[in-house]
Amino acid sequence: MQKESDSHILFVGTYPPRECGIATFTRDLSDAVSNRLSPLIKTEILAMNNNGVNIYNYPKKVSIQISDTDIHSYIEATKKVNSSKKIKLLCVQHEFGIFGGERGDYLIAFLELIKKPVIITFHSVIPNPDPHLKKVVQAISERVEEIVVMTDKAVTILRNDYSLRSRISVIPHGIPTVPFENQDSEKKLQI
Repeated sequence: MQKESDSHILFVGTYPPRECGIATFTRDLSDAVSNRLSPLIKTEILAMNNNGVNIYNYPKKVSIQISDTDIHSYIEATKKVNSSKKIKLLCVQHEFGIFGGERGDYLIAFLELIKKPVIITFHSVIPNPDPHLKKVVQAISERVEEIVVMTDKAVTILRNDYSLRSRISVIPHGIPTVPFENQDSEKKLQI
């Protein structure tokens, strides 16, 4: 009989049944990690609730919730994360509009108080940021061990428009471009 893992990754983002592309991504990513690394590493979810209302019947995997518009909810969540001996890493799925405050700056307070390593995935990278957005992204980058983006262009924008010098990795997401192949010969074989 295998013992329960003492190492957990906490995925931070929206989560189903909330209808959101990031929720689906968070579920798929955490499931993929679980399928690949369990029982060695387990996954948990910290779910972001919209406008301070939890109307979601989350699965057991959601161990912590944050009310996105309540800064105290972020602080209480950090206490739970920091006191957990099992949580070894946080994997934050960042999208503008998920985190509260101006331009999502409540996330900065959360990251300042976290005492565990954090990797953040920026799902959107906005070029030519206004000064406040630039400061928010810079402050986030200073509080994480690594940034993940989906494209090389996002790295260029973060380096040039945001002046980031943090470690950034590209993990492509989506459907790769493949050349179109004529299917006429295949169609003839089926007739």
